[in-house]
Amino acid sequence: MKNLSKLTTYKYALGKFTKAVETLATYPTVVKERLFAASLDFAVVRREDLPEELHEDFVWIKEALTKRPEGVDLDCEYRRGDIRNTLFGMRNTTGSKIATRIVGLERELRQICHEIDLNILASKPGKDKGRS
Repeated sequence: MKNLSKLTTYKYALGKFTKAVETLATYPTVVKERLFAASLDFAVVRREDLPEELHEDFVWIKEALTKRPEGVDLDCEYRRGDIRNTLFGMRNTTGSKIATRIVGLERELRQICHEIDLNILASKPGKDKGRS
């Protein structure tokens, strides 16, 4: 049962990261804006929602997207959150590195979920067992 519970949590996170990858691939604008939209897709995912082997990548992505604190333009009192503020001054090459890491995390998470699925199926008694 523990595997099933982990799988449920991992698949929830996988759904969020799959949506983020879709956003990165299809959102009709520059990489920085695609990263912002994609970050909203997985904003609710916590480190604990992922397998331990993906924690380092997840933390790296979160830190890369929030290097700069929230900013305020005093002339018009416009607030720019930490992700927007970080992306505002980011180079496209840096944005591409973050996008690549998001895609890689989603791919690895998908593989882990698939392996757990196979393990669960292998451990269940088959309906056809004992038949020739």
